[in-house]
Amino acid sequence: MARVTLVPKTGLLPFLHRFPYYTTRNASWYESGNYSKVHQRYACVKPLRNAMQQFAWQSTALEPWARAYYQRKRTEGKSHSMAVRALSNVWVRIIFAMWQKQEPYERTIFEKAKRLHVARAA
Repeated sequence: MARVTLVPKTGLLPFLHRFPYYTTRNASWYESGNYSKVHQRYACVKPLRNAMQQFAWQSTALEPWARAYYQRKRTEGKSHSMAVRALSNVWVRIIFAMWQKQEPYERTIFEKAKRLHVARAA
């Protein structure tokens, strides 16, 4: 279901190289004179963003790391939608890397990369 929704319905096939840009709501600075604040960028393809969030929520039932990530965000005090949005952003990075490398998703590859990242960050 998610694959059907992600590409054909949204019509983003020619724009897959900008997939992360079209699917996330990143924070950006708004400045005018002496006034500045951080606000959410809402300029994204909403059906694609919604499909990614649904995909991320459904992945918590199948992927142990996704469930652990969601639970960690919830224990940090994030709301359900904020936690799903954060998980969706992780999936966007994974899907974009899969597309760039032309490789299917492998849980073991992701978990190995995550362990390497944690080791470097520590």
